[in-house]
Amino acid sequence: MPTCAIVITPRRMICSVSKQARRYLIISGVAVVAWYLCVVFLWAAQPLSDSVPVGVNKATGVPVSQNVSCRTLFASASRSTEPLPPLGESQRYLRTPCTRVHTHARVVFAIDTLVFIALLGLLIVVAIRVRASEATERAELSRA
Repeated sequence: MPTCAIVITPRRMICSVSKQARRYLIISGVAVVAWYLCVVFLWAAQPLSDSVPVGVNKATGVPVSQNVSCRTLFASASRSTEPLPPLGESQRYLRTPCTRVHTHARVVFAIDTLVFIALLGLLIVVAIRVRASEATERAELSRA
C-alpha cells in the first residue's frame, strides 16, 4: 500500500479511505474519464453531416433535403471550400449548409465538457467527505 504524504493529493485522498470506498471512487473516476474520451474520439473528432432543405417536390408535395458533408467541430470552418452538391431544377439551399450543425455540435461538446468537470469535482468532494467521515469514526472508536 502506498504511503500517504501530509500534503493533500489525489493519492492521499484515496489512500486514506476504506478499501471499498477507494474501489468505488477509482471505478467511478475511470468510468467518467472513459466516457469523456469516447465523446472526444468517437463523436467530436468525426466529420459532421447536415441535411439541408432544398425545397418541395412538385409531384408529391414532400419536402426535399440534400445531405452535405461538414468538417469536425474542432475545425475552424464549418465546411470545406469544395462546391456544394448540385441540386435539381427549381431547388436551392434554404439555409447555409453546416453552420447550424457545427454551432449545435460545439454547444453539445461544451455541455459535455462542463458535465465532465462537474463529475470529477463531485468525485473529489465525495472522496474528501468519505475521508473525513472515516477519520471521525476512527477517532470515536479510539476514544471508546
